[in-house]
Amino acid sequence: MRDVLAELGWWGVQDRENPKTGEVERVELGTPRRLKTIYVTNARVARAVGQWERIQRTKDSRPWLIYELGPSERHRPEHEAWAGKVLKVDDPAWGTMFPPNGGCQCRVRQISEREANDLSGESKAPSAESLAAGIDPEWAYNPGEASRRR
Repeated sequence: MRDVLAELGWWGVQDRENPKTGEVERVELGTPRRLKTIYVTNARVARAVGQWERIQRTKDSRPWLIYELGPSERHRPEHEAWAGKVLKVDDPAWGTMFPPNGGCQCRVRQISEREANDLSGESKAPSAESLAAGIDPEWAYNPGEASRRR
């Protein structure tokens, strides 16, 4: 893969113009760590798209989603506050807070009306401020919804 990326000019140390300053700087364009990040990111987005498609197909029988924390040892305070939130599948909040939300490993689980009732029913969606603070700006969208608009 390195040879292909180098041939395309996407690997190795090169002189590049900094778009913010206009100065030419020596930068490293590719590393094994970056390749892993790209791979993991693409896999997580693809999973989110597939999950959203399944959620849309089954929302008549499971019309609710519950936000759950992932396996990380530390969580963002906003995500901890969202843990256990039960919102309708069609709630506009999922347009922003549907995982992945950047580097976190949080998830949603689709649940039935009965399970939602057992969990005390519908929650109030997080505020716009909480959503903005808890999601990396480039991740403030639902990959599944975005793929459906194409």
